[in-house]
Amino acid sequence: MLRALMAALAILHLGPGFAFLVVAFACEDSFSYFQSACQQDAFSAFVRLTFMAWAALITGLMVKIIVTKYINKIN
Repeated sequence: MLRALMAALAILHLGPGFAFLVVAFACEDSFSYFQSACQQDAFSAFVRLTFMAWAALITGLMVKIIVTKYINKIN
């Protein structure tokens, strides 16, 4: 239960943290990997990047859970 709570809090806080990092520092260059997000206003870019980061983190957690269950089933 505590492990699930810690994972949920980590995902909840890392999503906006990643979005802030990109909006604050990665949008300065004219050539950026996040060019489509950087062309929007700051709030829209922040919200979109937060949802994208949450989706990536949740997908990674789901893959980790599936792989762990598969490995434990083999042994």
